[in-house]
This record gives sequence, structure tokens and C-alpha cells, in this order.
Amino acid sequence: MLFEEYQYFQYQFPEPQYLGAKHTLLPWINQFIPKNTKIALDAFAGSQSVGYLFKQLGYKVITNDFLNFNNQIGKALIENSDIKLEKDDLQLLFQPSNNKDKFKLIEEIFTNVFFEREEAEFLDNFRANIPLLDSDYKQALAFTVINRSMTRKITMGHFGHTQALVYANDPERVKRNRSLIRPIKEIFEELLPKYNNAIFDNKQDNQSYNLNILALLPNIENVDLAYFDPPYCDSHADYQGFYHLLETYTEYWKEKDFVNGIKRYEPQRFSGFDKKRDVISSFEKLFELSENIPNWLISYNNRSYPGIEEFEKLISKYRNVKIETKTYQNGRGGKGSVAGSQEILFVCSPKKKHSVGAPIVSNNHKEQSVNEGHISYEIIEKMKDRNDPFCMDVLTTLKNEKLQILKEVQENPKTLATWLYENQGEMRFGSENRLFLVLVDTDDFGNSWKLKRNLDLLKPAILNYLDNFKNKKIDDLQVNFEFKGKPQPFTALTDIIFVVK
Repeated sequence: MLFEEYQYFQYQFPEPQYLGAKHTLLPWINQFIPKNTKIALDAFAGSQSVGYLFKQLGYKVITNDFLNFNNQIGKALIENSDIKLEKDDLQLLFQPSNNKDKFKLIEEIFTNVFFEREEAEFLDNFRANIPLLDSDYKQALAFTVINRSMTRKITMGHFGHTQALVYANDPERVKRNRSLIRPIKEIFEELLPKYNNAIFDNKQDNQSYNLNILALLPNIENVDLAYFDPPYCDSHADYQGFYHLLETYTEYWKEKDFVNGIKRYEPQRFSGFDKKRDVISSFEKLFELSENIPNWLISYNNRSYPGIEEFEKLISKYRNVKIETKTYQNGRGGKGSVAGSQEILFVCSPKKKHSVGAPIVSNNHKEQSVNEGHISYEIIEKMKDRNDPFCMDVLTTLKNEKLQILKEVQENPKTLATWLYENQGEMRFGSENRLFLVLVDTDDFGNSWKLKRNLDLLKPAILNYLDNFKNKKIDDLQVNFEFKGKPQPFTALTDIIFVVK
């Protein structure tokens, strides 16, 4: 058919009310999407509008957000291909719950904060009935529409202020936005058809995830394009503060503390991209884990940290970069997009590859983190979030076990060296002699890779090894190993330099 790539554009994404949503920028972003894209990743999906664009373009879409209420949008509109909420489902959702005693969180915590008691009771009752729906996609759609209904009812569409009920009793504000006094049930019923009508099948196996992106990347493959829209650090990046109620409602937490006037949950989930102390190292890790994704598009803002020039230099280590800009005429874009500020799009393409010999020193942190660290990353971060005695005891036990393993491989490095040869990536297989550099931060094993920049630790350890190399015996350096899919055994000379903090 003519313009086949636009065959799914008859379906429309319901307009979001979300700080930083790229809904109004989609035609601009679309100009820079490589035409040979077949599989696309929306890594920090938020409102899911960019992931939905990818779906409209006929791509296989992998969408992800570390906040579950955003993941529910992805499951409802991107992963879901044909399941909608019907009349019988609404009757089930609106019926009096038989489980009221276990569903009083909104009434107890948020009455007279964001809602009058009657509305809070309705939300609890609705939440109690969501698990009764007979499909995960119906449940995701229910979460998506009820959460959107709540943002419609609250002035400014977020929960980072304590003026919701004050504004709802202000006749002038009500004139401009009648939703302030409308029942949430009525708003839900008005919005639902728009979401039902947005559901379509683009003939792809689309997937929505609820992970920290650093935990997801090692477990996906064959992606052609990654779209990164991280929190704009130092520029309205506190999504957990603005949308805490939606995450609380979706997760229905009871073990969290609810703090300050807005009753935000504590502890918050770890992002890695919203605090200055973490953001540079998180980006480095993000780009290294995205090494096999050829094309990147990175949304940014000229008011963010790090600054544009510094961020461009960081990206340039990994990709060729072209910078596109779009100036905001108003502040509707959120996330630092005040009138006059610029939305930045880093259009990143692969660097030309040059054939080089195998390095004598190999930094193995990438393969280690894929095989070990990132498999448990999300679990460990969630246990840190909970911070209760049980979780802390488990984390202490894990740390002690890792310290014991470290002690054993330092005493017998050939054991680890053999494992590294036998578990190397198939595409990078080699049996040549190797000197491994193993970095270990005993206070934070998952971030040991950060030590690669710590020259005060690296230089003495490497120089000490070289100074004492003459005392090594050849027999002590020889390892024999096998590799899956290779019929013959292999022999190599190898050793390990341990850098331990």
C-alpha cells in the first residue's frame, strides 16, 4: 500500500498530561529515526508516547520504565494488541468490593491531601477490584486509565504540591478546569474509549518491562535503535516526587513510609540518572551496555546536568554525534522545558570500526556484569529500597559470600582465569594469552567497574604486578579450558591483576 509505514497512524495515542512527555515532539523526533529500523527500544518510556510512535511505524517495540505505573501504560497500549475493557469489566471494577478491609490505603493516607474521603474510598474500591479482571492486559488498561483520571482531577496534573483541594474549591480555577470537581468515575468513563480505540495489532511481539534500564540491557539483543529520554538531571527530574501517588496506587505499598505534606513514599526507587552524584557514571554504564545497538537517539535539555558540551564529549567516546535542537515556545514540555529553553536531540550513529590486534590487558567488567551483576541488580536495588531488617541481613550475607569468593580466587587466580576463558562471549572468542584486570569495590560490588577511572588504585597495582612478574613460573600461568561448541581443548598463558578497594 502507498506509504505503508504509516498504515497504523489511524490509531491515536491518548494525549498525556506528563512532565517531559514527548507527545508534541513526535513529528520532529520521527525525522531522525533511521529508515532501516526494525526493532526499537524506548528505554526511559515515561508516558510511552515515543514507544507508541515506534509501534505505529510497524517496529517491534521493547519499552521500559523503572516506575511500574508507566510500565502499565506500555503493557496496555504497546504490548497489548487487541484486548479492551468492555461493559462487563466496568461493572466488575465499579461493584462494591468484598475485600474492603485490605484496601484502605488511599483513604487512610491521602484523604484531605488530594481527595475528599468519598473519592478516596472509590479509588480503594476500584483498586481492590482490578485483580478480578481476567487478563493482565485488562488490568494494565484499568491502571492506565484510572491513573490518567487522577492526573486530570489534580491541578497541574501531578502530585508534587499540596494545593489540590484548595484549587478544587476555587470557583475561578473550576471555571478553567471543571475536572477539579468532577467525580473520578465520570472522568474514567470519559477517557476509556480513547484508550480502547488506541489499541491495535502491528503484527509484532512487542514487550513492556519494569526494570532499571541497566538491568534490562544485558538481556535484550538485536535492537536496531535505542531511544534514551532519561530524567533531565538538575531540571525537574523528580518523577517519583511528582507522580508518587500513581506509583503508590499501582504497587499499593503498605510497608513504605509516607513523608512530608504530599505523602511521598520513602525510600524511593533507585534511578541512577536523577542525582548529580550518580548521573555521569550511570550514563557511562548505559552507553557501554548499549554497545551492540547501532543507532541511538538521546533526548536532552539545555538546562540539564551535565551540560551539552560535556555530554556530547561523553557520547563521542562511543558514537558519532549530530546535535539537533528545538526551542520551546511555552513550558508544556515539562522537565526543564520552560519557554525559551531548548530540547536537544543527540542523533548517534556507529563509529567506523578498525581492525586491531587483541589487547594484552582485558577489562572484563562488562562480561562479568552481564553474567553476574545485572542478573541480580534489580533484586538487590529493591532490597535496598525496602531497607528492612530481613533485606539488610540478606544483603550482608551476600556481601560476605562475595568476599569469601574474592579471597579464594585471589589465592588461586587460575580458577577465575579458567572461568573467564570458558564464559567469554561467543562472538569474541579467543584462546590467545591474556592478562586480566579484575576490579572489585568491596563496598559496592555492582559498581566495581567505576574503579576503571581510579588511577590512584590502578597504577600501583599494575606497576607492582609488573615489578614482580620475574618471580612468576610458567607452569603457574598455564590454564587448560574447553569452550562450548568447540571440539578441541585449549591452552593459554594467563594471569590476573586484582585491584581491590
